Amino acid sequence: MSRDVKKMPRGQYSYGIKGNTAVKPLKRTTIRKPKKSEEQIRKNKNNRKKLFKKQKQNDRKYMLTVVMVILGLGCVTVAGDSKIYKMQKSVTTLENQISSTSEENEALRVKILKYSSLSNIEESASNGLGMHIPHGDDVVKIDFSNNYFKDVTSNNHTVKKSNNSFLSFLEGIFK
Repeated sequence: MSRDVKKMPRGQYSYGIKGNTAVKPLKRTTIRKPKKSEEQIRKNKNNRKKLFKKQKQNDRKYMLTVVMVILGLGCVTVAGDSKIYKMQKSVTTLENQISSTSEENEALRVKILKYSSLSNIEESASNGLGMHIPHGDDVVKIDFSNNYFKDVTSNNHTVKKSNNSFLSFLEGIFK
């Protein structure tokens, strides 16, 4: 029975040669790592604890930063929404004012049309003011083709000057 050396499990002996030429196989030596001292183990454990603590602090800082950013964005969003709602409220108030003003305008136009009708004017003139429709004898006709005012000059207006020049100066400014 021949055995395939490559398929054989490797154990503590090193078989480098196939067949019966091997005189004495060498025992494989395993290198053991020296045991770490207790002080070294304690230092490593403390270092791991410090590293874990530092990582935990960094995670907290990161989470706090994320929370602050989200909180800031939330505040900005709420402030923007409140501005929009205030503007929307003012727009609706102005629209209500515009609609009430247009209704008042329409009511005033109706009143103007009512009062401007000829029958209403005639009635208020005859009843309220005591006017009546002129007849042929009551009418005076004037012909403006002739110049009836030749002798009247337009420079006859006299301006009264006051002695208080400072008061007249102030009066002139405010007119």
